[in-house]
Amino acid sequence: MSPRSVMQILVTPFTLAAGLVLLCLQIGVSGIIGFIVIIVSAPITTWLTKRTYEQRKKSTEFTQQRSKLLQELLASMATVKLFTYELPFLSRLNKTRESELNGVRNINFLEATTESIFQSLPLLGSIFAFIMYSALHPRMDIANLFTAVTYFALLQGPLYTIPQALGSLTNVVNALQRLAPVFEAEQRSTESSVDPTLDVAISVRHASFRWDAVDEAPPEKGANSAAAFAIRDLNLQVPRGCLVAVIGPVGSGKSSILQGILGEMTTIDGDVKFGGRTSYCQQAAWIQNATLRDNILFGQPWDEARNWKCIRQAHMTRDLEILQDGDQTEVALSAVWSLTSQIGEKGINLSGGQKQRVNIARALYYDADILLLDDPLSALDAHVGKAVFNDAIVPLRDAGKTVLLVTHGLHFLPRVDYIYSIADGRIVEEGTYGDLLASPSFKSLIDAFGGGHEADSDGDVEVEPPQAAISDDANKAVGSGNGKGTLTTAEKRVTGAVGIYVYWAYLVASNLKWLGPLLVMIVLMEGSQIMSNVWLTYWESNSFHRLPPFYQGIYAMLGIMSAIFTGLTGVSLALMAINASRNLYRKALQHVFFSPMSFFDTTPLGRIQGVFSTDIGTIDGMLIGSIIVISIHFPYYVAIVAVVGILYGLVVGYYRPFARESQRLDALNRGLLFSYFSESLTGMATIRAYGETGRFLSENSRLVDLQNRATLANNAGKQWLYVRLEMAGSILVFAVALMCTAGGGSINPGQVALILNYMVATTAQLSALAGVGTLLETAMNSVERILPYSDGDIPQEAAYDIKDTDPGPQWPTKGAIIMDKLVMSYRPGQPIVLKGVSLNIEPGQRVGIVGRTGAGKSSLTIALYRLTELLSGTITIDGVDVSKIGLKALRSKLSIIPQDPVLFSGTLRSNLDPFDDYPDAVLNEALQRAHLVKGPSSDATQRFTLDMAIDTDGSNLSIGERSLVSLARPLVRDSKIMVLDEATASVDLETDAAIQQAIREECRRSRKTLLCIAHRLRTIIGWDKIVVMEAGEVVNFASPLELFDNEDGIFRSLCNESRISREEIIQAGQIESL
Repeated sequence: MSPRSVMQILVTPFTLAAGLVLLCLQIGVSGIIGFIVIIVSAPITTWLTKRTYEQRKKSTEFTQQRSKLLQELLASMATVKLFTYELPFLSRLNKTRESELNGVRNINFLEATTESIFQSLPLLGSIFAFIMYSALHPRMDIANLFTAVTYFALLQGPLYTIPQALGSLTNVVNALQRLAPVFEAEQRSTESSVDPTLDVAISVRHASFRWDAVDEAPPEKGANSAAAFAIRDLNLQVPRGCLVAVIGPVGSGKSSILQGILGEMTTIDGDVKFGGRTSYCQQAAWIQNATLRDNILFGQPWDEARNWKCIRQAHMTRDLEILQDGDQTEVALSAVWSLTSQIGEKGINLSGGQKQRVNIARALYYDADILLLDDPLSALDAHVGKAVFNDAIVPLRDAGKTVLLVTHGLHFLPRVDYIYSIADGRIVEEGTYGDLLASPSFKSLIDAFGGGHEADSDGDVEVEPPQAAISDDANKAVGSGNGKGTLTTAEKRVTGAVGIYVYWAYLVASNLKWLGPLLVMIVLMEGSQIMSNVWLTYWESNSFHRLPPFYQGIYAMLGIMSAIFTGLTGVSLALMAINASRNLYRKALQHVFFSPMSFFDTTPLGRIQGVFSTDIGTIDGMLIGSIIVISIHFPYYVAIVAVVGILYGLVVGYYRPFARESQRLDALNRGLLFSYFSESLTGMATIRAYGETGRFLSENSRLVDLQNRATLANNAGKQWLYVRLEMAGSILVFAVALMCTAGGGSINPGQVALILNYMVATTAQLSALAGVGTLLETAMNSVERILPYSDGDIPQEAAYDIKDTDPGPQWPTKGAIIMDKLVMSYRPGQPIVLKGVSLNIEPGQRVGIVGRTGAGKSSLTIALYRLTELLSGTITIDGVDVSKIGLKALRSKLSIIPQDPVLFSGTLRSNLDPFDDYPDAVLNEALQRAHLVKGPSSDATQRFTLDMAIDTDGSNLSIGERSLVSLARPLVRDSKIMVLDEATASVDLETDAAIQQAIREECRRSRKTLLCIAHRLRTIIGWDKIVVMEAGEVVNFASPLELFDNEDGIFRSLCNESRISREEIIQAGQIESL
């Protein structure tokens, strides 16, 4: 709510009182009658304002739902494309948008009605006043009448500002109600739980924690919100200088224990104390859109020796050679280690393993007394995970640091000091490795998954290349080096006047066929208002020689007509404006959804979100209001533009460039603020664990201040304009009055009164028009920002659906894949990531893809899905060239289990089958095969049901559980070709074995063709073929035994590093063939 609105509310009563006194002095008691007519409209306008508030509140709820869903989808666009969810989610968004627009339409109808009432009140008041005046004074004084008309017109200003001010007030109340849950939320304790005198490093006594569900919107129909997961009666005493492991199956509560003791869960009971300062590695590594160095330092002072020591301990040196701009890259790295560039949003040019190593390096650099590591080694390959454990984690203990390590790597356990085994949120076993071997359950687990695989129960090969990883960000692009590695494109700042094409585009989007009838209504509206004043002169002179009731009736009829046509004009404009908003939004949204992944990699999500929230909100609100006001008052402008246009034009012309540019700066700064704030929320656990809340609050405050500078300048400029417009209007009225008096008797009093009446009214209207006209131009900046999206100026993918080349619903029937001389780069000017790759994969073959970091493994998957188009070469599936068919036909016939599991808010059913294509029996069978639920014969209570509520990003599930849901999703689709992109990186070994068994059963059931980028090398050594990649080329493609027998080959070296023998490969092959 602006200060001007507050001032208007405060000043209006005094202005009305002054107007009443002047009316009484001019026409006596008749003025009171007219004033009462105006005042009695208050209950009507109050009711209209209340209804407007209710509608705005309802519309805002839909706005929040739409914005939340859109934010989810934009952040997970790779998953949307991989599973061909574009059209169904577009339909869902548009449906929510229509509900939102219904509220906007009702708001505009109510505001148009309010506008017509306030616009007509002076005329209606004068009608009753003059009827009374003619009854009391048989001979009417035209000078008095027009002076009274002027006073009634002066009352129009404060009366007109009331609905505007009340509208602003309802917006403020609405916003405060939405903010109230934030202000009233229970605050996390800021008191430090660090006690340097504590005997132990971590002391947790009888602590219980729970996750609190955030009820942002009503749950979907049928959703049952499972009981919030809780940690119960936790007791931990971790001595100083010890390495302690926390183990347990997927979903047992391992990560929750770390979150609980860090204060991220609600503490129900007990207490937690630390014996020193802490650092923390999240399981899903959080990377800032900043330089690599800033991600590692994380607010700590620069120490070059410590920086490179941490990089070496986290085994990032080879990545620095592969990537392109050293530890200052976006996030890319360099052999010369220059400090000149940035990491992209979410670290889009890093693989999952590289992100996790940055995460580890950050924890090491912080030099904390206590390190809480949430399974960071699961994202790393065999030899790197082992090396990081030996070179980074074990030396921490030797240096007197305390490490609490959550891990699925049972082969690390013999080297830790103490072990806690977790199940269902409780500690079920604890002790040293030797002590726990006496437990039958622990020993059987070690015998099955831990013994004999010390080098690699947990590993395979390097994780996906920096160039490509199928995850939330499917396209992993590297920088171009020499400081040109900046991935994020700066938003283009348009300068100068808003182009005519912007207004024309908006007009076309509003539907031009309604323009003619609208102009007719505007003419009738203004004609009735002008005629009412002319009719007064006829009345006073009795031009038609009729009795007073004749003139009174026609004068009243003209007033009613003016009110009706004013309302109809406002409603018509509102309908056209809503139509424009709907069309611009739909076109823009469709173009965004069908943009290639490179667009999302280089465009901050905050910028896109800003266009679809703030700018669309401006188009729905301020722009529509400005158009209605201008159209209602436009004839006044036309009537006097020749007289006063020059003076007003000079004032407005001086102001317009400032208003335009300050609005553009506000929009640009808002995008920066949204992006940083969203990033901060995502990494809140890490920020708080490192004690960096103050630094991030300061940066957020700086960005808020940066935006407020433009906002403050904009508002100050408006006040500058209003003062000068009022001054110009006063000068013009004074000049006209002088000219009238200078004319002597040549102008009769009636004409003078009429001239001055119109001069006062029109200058007031023109001041308002000039101000609102400038607001219109600034509001048109929002149209200007959305036009590149709605007009399709952003890059687009290839055709989504091609009827002529559709291979049919049964394709593919075999699953044969032929890749012939594939050459691919992620964007123009970027390195070639596939260099003449050729492969012939036979139907039903299970093919593992291995290679070191940067080899191009995931690039094969991206090429197969056409997330990036080839520069040359072809891919055929069952003889069909996939470049000739639509993207929907291709992607809908493939299935993928991505490394980073993505879930959407809703229910488990909506995540498996978002659009109700499959019966519940199929969904439940997929859950069973994914080992999320027991078989139908089991009596155990099932946590996972189809109606189980899923929070945004699946935050109420562990990462391992999300991985299992991601496994169930392609099992529902039952495609002939399935891709696994390090699908089991975040699950324990027992669950991994169950998943591998499920995949084997799936292959036996329907003879699928499988492509697997393997995280754990042992999972694919029994498969039919192995693709060995190096530097974007296929160096070997043969059976595992053939590749193992090549002693100089890459595969043999990977097996040696993982201590895999020839006998193990033979045995694995026998198991797979069963």
